[in-house]
Amino acid sequence: MISVSEIMVTDTAYFKLTRTCDNLICRPDAPSSIVAIPWLHVINEVPFILSAYSDVLQVVDIQYNETPQPNPSVSVRDKNRGAVFHFAQFVKSFIRSFHFRDSRLINASAPDKPFLPDLDMTRVDVLIVTWLLNRDHLAKTSDFYFGELQQLLLNRGLSSLLLMRNQSGYHSHKLQQQTLRKGPTGRLLLPDTQSPGAELGYLRKGLELRRYFRKHRFEGYSEFEKRLFQKASEFSVLSPGIQNLRLHDQIEIICRRFKPSIVVTLYEGHAWERCVWHAAREANPETLCVGYQHTILRKHSHALRRSLHPLRKGYDPNLILTLGSVTQKMLEKSMQLPNISKMIYGTHRRFNSRIKFEEPKSTTTFLVLPEGVESESMYLFNIALACAPHLPDVRFIFRMHPVLLFDDVRPLLKGYPPKTGNVEVSDNPDLEEDFARSGYILYRGSSTVIYAILAGLKPYYFERPNEMNFDPIFELTEWRERVRSTDELIRKFKADQKTSPDLRSRQWTEALTYCDQYTRSVREETLDWMIAHSVSN
Repeated sequence: MISVSEIMVTDTAYFKLTRTCDNLICRPDAPSSIVAIPWLHVINEVPFILSAYSDVLQVVDIQYNETPQPNPSVSVRDKNRGAVFHFAQFVKSFIRSFHFRDSRLINASAPDKPFLPDLDMTRVDVLIVTWLLNRDHLAKTSDFYFGELQQLLLNRGLSSLLLMRNQSGYHSHKLQQQTLRKGPTGRLLLPDTQSPGAELGYLRKGLELRRYFRKHRFEGYSEFEKRLFQKASEFSVLSPGIQNLRLHDQIEIICRRFKPSIVVTLYEGHAWERCVWHAAREANPETLCVGYQHTILRKHSHALRRSLHPLRKGYDPNLILTLGSVTQKMLEKSMQLPNISKMIYGTHRRFNSRIKFEEPKSTTTFLVLPEGVESESMYLFNIALACAPHLPDVRFIFRMHPVLLFDDVRPLLKGYPPKTGNVEVSDNPDLEEDFARSGYILYRGSSTVIYAILAGLKPYYFERPNEMNFDPIFELTEWRERVRSTDELIRKFKADQKTSPDLRSRQWTEALTYCDQYTRSVREETLDWMIAHSVSN
């Protein structure tokens, strides 16, 4: 099986994939539930994202010719294992739907009547949809993504309800009471299941989609389109799409119950975000739908740069809140988002940063910072291990993404630990402390590089030959280095050590300005504009 980091996709193949998926979503004869299939929303060009499309992309060569080829990337056993896993997920949800009645939004004995806990509210002004990533986050008053947004709204006399989607690894019924918060800054964990009848209804919609795809896949289409139809038919009955159909129902139920004027969720291009806005408008067409672009945009980030209107009405936000002026300009340049307002909101994470530097750092320590993907971690750590013996006076700090443990990738590393003893694995929970003892950062796709530059570090982006560049700071021309081999990395590092402090300072200052515009602290005046343009119900 090809690992994530080994998948190579040309620009031509990528653009054909995105265009074909968009056309399929917006086919007028397709059921509206087609929007709920995550696989059809191509997020960006990052290898581990594109790995999901590997067997479809096999048929597109660099000259844009279609040449059917065997698909070595996914074995029959792997396909069957994936299908069995997702079917098992549905069976679990269906079985749970007969139990845990008090954690559902629909009562099994009266499916037309919402079943909701008492939140001491007859209505809320703003509904916020977010993720629960870790059970420990429930002890905090602020949200991982939205920070103190609820308190900021309360300061303006607005009530809010924070709906959390469960990604903690625990069943929602076990966390329901711990999550529940009443009053004007309410909080509720969305359940993992609905009533048995509702769960069967989601499956029926998935089967309807599968029949649609299978009906059309041989009607004179190219080999590429046939494979895409085949994959879409497989994904139509898998748990991610079913979860989005369930989410749509849940949001509509809650919006009809609490009648919010504004519905806010994240804006990364995912199918579930579209389901949130559409469900809110099903309850009230006048709802102001807001997407929060809280993280970086890549050069070829796709799904959040395109509209589904007018063929799929109601699935776009009215307003996009951006991380800073850099991403605001990127989105404004998109020809497909002309009728959607874009305003800078910023992030609470920037506000909380304690690091303030007057000049770049020259500490001979590399912070090696991969994304939360096993193959990416293995690849970047192996690069550092190959450099370590040639730079014995340089220290390399391996920092794992929170979703992975170092023990997950240790068996995949070559030459760990090195005899030179200049590699360590950070167990520091505070990223800023690792910034403080580093002078350089080795990365590929991690958006944390922006905060590393703000902390005075010099970034080295490792680019594989024949790979689409997915550098988060691809626009930056100064300070950041691009390398394609360990020899080039070593050479550029040694050259930087000999660079005059004045030149390094000028280069860093330009990069600092860019990153300072990329991510801003929260602008409360944007909330005032949003509130003023919402419609009271």
